[in-house]
Amino acid sequence: MLPFFKKHLREGGAIPKAPTLRQVYLPNIFESHFSSLKLLFDFKPVSIIMDESLDDCAHSVVNTIFVYHNYTKLVSVDFLDKVNNSTIGQTLFYILAKYNIPFDKPIVFLSDSAAYMKKSFHEVLHPVMRQLIHVPCCAHIMNLIG
Repeated sequence: MLPFFKKHLREGGAIPKAPTLRQVYLPNIFESHFSSLKLLFDFKPVSIIMDESLDDCAHSVVNTIFVYHNYTKLVSVDFLDKVNNSTIGQTLFYILAKYNIPFDKPIVFLSDSAAYMKKSFHEVLHPVMRQLIHVPCCAHIMNLIG
């Protein structure tokens, strides 16, 4: 690996410390990745998958995935203080704006069958995006039945 490091890293192959990686290298890589995702989904009719989970510190984490043709990409990971129908809707509206997707473009909203997700679709998302179809996740439904 040393020849690879010498070729691609500054300081003759020395591996930078973690703070240097976070402060110098990571922002450029992130910006490049975000730009490529933005170009991929810009003004496209996307399907949206949203799910909430807890991290190892019991903080609520909402993951959002966009699907367009053969592309399925995680586009946002949001840590929310409170998860309810309103915060889920606000989070999705913010993500759509960030990716330059008009509200008339999303086609499908796939989520689990949690009451707040259903309520978010019916009371927050669907009034603004009339074309949006809600598809509850079959795996979650089977888990509830079992």
